[in-house]
Amino acid sequence: AIKGWNRHSKMTINLAVVMGKAKIVLYDSREESLAREEIMAFDIGEENYVRVKIPPGVYTSFKGVSSMDSLVVNCATLPHDPQECDSLDPFTSKIPYQWND
Repeated sequence: AIKGWNRHSKMTINLAVVMGKAKIVLYDSREESLAREEIMAFDIGEENYVRVKIPPGVYTSFKGVSSMDSLVVNCATLPHDPQECDSLDPFTSKIPYQWND
Protein backbone atom coordinates (compact mmCIF):
# COMPACT_ATOMS: atom_id res chain seq x y z
CA ALA A 1 0.00 0.00 0.00
CA ILE A 2 1.08 3.57 -0.66
CA LYS A 3 0.43 6.33 1.89
CA GLY A 4 0.21 9.94 0.83
CA TRP A 5 0.61 12.51 -0.55
CA ASN A 6 0.21 14.60 2.62
CA ARG A 7 1.36 18.17 3.26
CA HIS A 8 1.23 19.98 6.59
CA SER A 9 0.99 23.76 6.89
CA LYS A 10 2.41 24.09 10.44
CA MET A 11 3.67 20.71 11.60
CA THR A 12 7.17 19.33 11.11
CA ILE A 13 7.18 15.55 10.90
CA ASN A 14 10.06 13.21 11.66
CA LEU A 15 9.86 9.78 10.03
CA ALA A 16 11.85 6.66 10.86
CA VAL A 17 11.31 3.07 9.77
CA VAL A 18 11.92 0.90 12.83
CA MET A 19 10.98 -2.42 11.20
CA GLY A 20 11.32 -3.50 7.58
CA LYS A 21 12.12 -1.00 4.84
CA ALA A 22 10.16 1.83 3.20
CA LYS A 23 10.61 4.25 0.33
CA ILE A 24 9.95 7.81 1.53
CA VAL A 25 9.33 10.35 -1.26
CA LEU A 26 9.21 14.12 -0.75
CA TYR A 27 7.97 16.85 -3.09
CA ASP A 28 8.80 20.44 -2.15
CA SER A 29 5.86 22.76 -2.84
CA ARG A 30 7.15 25.72 -0.81
CA GLU A 31 7.23 28.86 -2.97
CA GLU A 32 10.23 30.36 -1.17
CA SER A 33 12.31 27.16 -1.25
CA LEU A 34 15.44 26.77 -3.36
CA ALA A 35 14.36 23.13 -3.82
CA ARG A 36 10.86 24.09 -5.06
CA GLU A 37 9.27 21.38 -7.24
CA GLU A 38 12.13 18.94 -6.58
CA ILE A 39 11.62 15.26 -5.70
CA MET A 40 13.72 13.48 -3.07
CA ALA A 41 13.41 9.72 -2.46
CA PHE A 42 14.98 7.63 0.32
CA ASP A 43 14.97 3.92 1.09
CA ILE A 44 15.18 3.75 4.86
CA GLY A 45 14.82 1.03 7.45
CA GLU A 46 16.84 -1.50 9.39
CA GLU A 47 19.76 -1.42 6.90
CA ASN A 48 19.70 2.39 6.60
CA TYR A 49 18.33 3.59 9.91
CA VAL A 50 17.87 7.37 9.73
CA ARG A 51 15.36 10.02 10.69
CA VAL A 52 13.87 12.09 7.86
CA LYS A 53 12.83 15.56 9.04
CA ILE A 54 10.11 17.06 6.84
CA PRO A 55 9.23 20.74 7.26
CA PRO A 56 5.79 22.27 6.67
CA GLY A 57 4.90 22.72 2.99
CA VAL A 58 6.60 19.55 1.74
CA TYR A 59 4.43 16.70 0.43
CA THR A 60 5.25 13.24 1.77
CA SER A 61 4.37 9.81 0.44
CA PHE A 62 5.71 6.37 1.32
CA LYS A 63 5.30 2.64 0.84
CA GLY A 64 6.78 -0.51 2.33
CA VAL A 65 9.39 -2.12 0.07
CA SER A 66 10.58 -5.11 2.09
CA SER A 67 9.37 -8.70 2.04
CA MET A 68 8.15 -8.29 5.62
CA ASP A 69 5.81 -5.74 7.17
CA SER A 70 7.27 -2.27 7.67
CA LEU A 71 6.62 0.05 10.60
CA VAL A 72 6.95 3.79 9.92
CA VAL A 73 7.09 5.98 13.02
CA ASN A 74 6.21 9.68 12.94
CA CYS A 75 7.34 11.97 15.75
CA ALA A 76 5.43 15.15 14.96
CA THR A 77 6.00 18.60 16.47
CA LEU A 78 2.25 19.26 16.96
CA PRO A 79 -0.80 17.17 17.83
CA HIS A 80 -2.66 15.88 14.77
CA ASP A 81 -5.05 18.48 13.31
CA PRO A 82 -6.81 17.54 10.05
CA GLN A 83 -7.40 21.26 9.36
CA GLU A 84 -3.68 21.93 8.86
CA CYS A 85 -3.05 19.06 6.44
CA ASP A 86 -4.05 18.51 2.86
CA SER A 87 -3.87 15.24 0.95
CA LEU A 88 -3.55 14.11 -2.66
CA ASP A 89 -3.97 10.70 -4.27
CA PRO A 90 -0.63 8.82 -4.49
CA PHE A 91 -1.02 8.71 -8.29
CA THR A 92 -1.94 12.36 -8.83
CA SER A 93 -0.53 14.10 -11.89
CA LYS A 94 0.08 17.23 -9.76
CA ILE A 95 3.30 15.69 -8.40
CA PRO A 96 5.87 14.45 -10.95
CA TYR A 97 6.59 11.08 -9.34
CA GLN A 98 5.55 7.64 -10.59
CA TRP A 99 5.13 4.77 -8.13
CA ASN A 100 6.32 2.11 -10.61
CA ASP A 101 8.83 0.22 -8.49
